[in-house]
Amino acid sequence: MTTAVLNDPTSSWGESAKHVNASGDRFAVKYMGYAPILQTIRERPIADRDALVRHCINTVVSSRATHEYSVIQHEGVVGPYVSVYQLDLFLNISSFTITCFHIQDGRTHLLGRYKNNQISHYKYREIDGRHYLGIVMKIGRTEKRECNVFMLDNDIALNDLTTKLRSVDERRHNNALQLETRLRSTQEYRYTPNMLACYHGPLSHEDACRQLVLPGEFIIRDSSMRGEFAVSYKTSHGPHDKSIVPNNNIDFFRRFQVDQSVLKHPVVRRQE
Repeated sequence: MTTAVLNDPTSSWGESAKHVNASGDRFAVKYMGYAPILQTIRERPIADRDALVRHCINTVVSSRATHEYSVIQHEGVVGPYVSVYQLDLFLNISSFTITCFHIQDGRTHLLGRYKNNQISHYKYREIDGRHYLGIVMKIGRTEKRECNVFMLDNDIALNDLTTKLRSVDERRHNNALQLETRLRSTQEYRYTPNMLACYHGPLSHEDACRQLVLPGEFIIRDSSMRGEFAVSYKTSHGPHDKSIVPNNNIDFFRRFQVDQSVLKHPVVRRQE
């Protein structure tokens, strides 16, 4: 979903509430981020798909690539992940589509709508007493896929959601009905650094440095320059440094995972 929200023309961010399908079952979730899947996984054994989704969940939730994730990224199976700080969303699951939206300032914003047959796999797991669900989806008519990670309040909500996913996944729709769920091209939306899991808000550089322990660790924070964001990080030589986040977007967060950079490990702010 996030690739659709960020870059894909099939995203539906900013549409009015009248475009949100009221049918189906609605679930309140927290969006944690995503990991791009660069290869089709439909032909893989279920155990392999389970393991892949598990690695994606572990990496997105911790905002730090696990060893297993780094290995499959080197093999070209996955790409640079993005961790978001608990964005409150609703998932609406109907017979034909999954709709993802959130409510802000009294308005309903539609992030994306996806046909159920675009779901490749889903897997849930528990980490530190919290319940997470990873859903691998194909983005529109492209060959792009991503594992979107959501957090649910409890195991009852998780069981209800996976039961609903299983019920629509087992449906067999004829081609005529599937044509009715084609997506429309709408506007593009881009995340900003204050939505990242490693964004700590109005934190001074000195206070940020106190939380940086290992070389390469970094924190995104508000800059002393109004409207700007800054990154504080620890270097391999011992001292700390800082710089302005370029272009007010999260492209740098993906780049640090594949480029030679002093930024290595984002430090996640404490969950509420």
